[in-house]
Amino acid sequence: CEYCGAIVSTRALRPRRALPRDVVFLLDRSCSMRGGSLPQARRAVLRILEHLGPDDAVQVFAFDHERLAADGRGESFMPLSDKDTAGRIGAFLGGLKPRGGTELEEALERAAKLEARSQRSRVVVLITDAAVGNEGRLLRRAPEILGKDARLYVLGVGPAVNRYLVERLARAGGGASDVLLPGEDDET
Repeated sequence: CEYCGAIVSTRALRPRRALPRDVVFLLDRSCSMRGGSLPQARRAVLRILEHLGPDDAVQVFAFDHERLAADGRGESFMPLSDKDTAGRIGAFLGGLKPRGGTELEEALERAAKLEARSQRSRVVVLITDAAVGNEGRLLRRAPEILGKDARLYVLGVGPAVNRYLVERLARAGGGASDVLLPGEDDET
C-alpha cells in the first residue's frame, strides 16, 4: 500500500471459488401435506434447483413411510450439468401424491447413506410440515445421522407447521430454517 507500506497479496483479493455442492432434497409427501402443501413444496424444490450451478449435483427423495428417489435408485447424485436432470426431477415431483405417515428419521438416514464425495460440500434440504411425534429423538439423532460435514436446511410448508421442530432441526444440523405459509410467495 502506498499509504501505509503494507504488502497486500493479490491472491487474497480474488474471491475464493465455492466448492461445488451435493444437495439432497428430502420432500415430505405424507398425508399431512394434503391440500396446497405438497404443490408448494414441489415449487420450492424447483425454485432452489434454478439457483444451483452446473457444477452442483442433486438427489431428491420423497418420503412418508417409504422413500422414493427421483432417479429410481437413490444411490448417487445426478449432475445438474446433464440437461435431463431438471426435467427428470420435475416429472418425479409431478407424480407425487400425499399418503402415509411422516418417518423423518428414516429419511435423514437415507440422505446420509449417499456417498460423500471429496472437494464438494454436502447440503440436505428438508421440506416438511414437521408433523411428527418423535421430536426429542430427532433432535438428538440429526447431528449424529448427518455427520459434521453436512448442513441441514429446513423449509416448513403448510398451514400447521411445527415451527419448534423446523427451527431446532436446522440448528442441530448446522443450517438455517424458514417457513412458507399457504399463499405466501415462494419466490423469496
